[in-house]
Amino acid sequence: MPVLTVEKPLQKVLGDVGVDSLIKLLNQSQKEQKQHILEFVEDKFERRLTEEIFGVKEKITEEISGVNERITKGISGMNDRITKEISGVNERMTQMEKNLLVNDQKIHSKLLIWMFVFWITQIGTIAGLIIAFLK
Repeated sequence: MPVLTVEKPLQKVLGDVGVDSLIKLLNQSQKEQKQHILEFVEDKFERRLTEEIFGVKEKITEEISGVNERITKGISGMNDRITKEISGVNERMTQMEKNLLVNDQKIHSKLLIWMFVFWITQIGTIAGLIIAFLK
């Protein structure tokens, strides 16, 4: 708190009690003015802070929205690629299954031919043995 000095002519007119009262009045006025200034500055700061917080919240909301859009697009793109890959794998598996069936049928027909060849050979051998025993 600043110390106030009163000039001698004013001190003579007011007297000691008047000077003390004047100093108290000035100090009280200064305190009240300081308090009003602090309240004003606090209110102004609070308003400004509220505005800034609101602006930051809006920016965060916009950024989150943008991130969500990018994530959604990324997931959609990945789903499309996965679907295409699965479709390609299914086509290749179908083609491989067809190739296996064709190979299986070829092997089966070759085995049948060899079975007939061996069957005819065995019939010929048995027939030859029977003829040889009967003679």
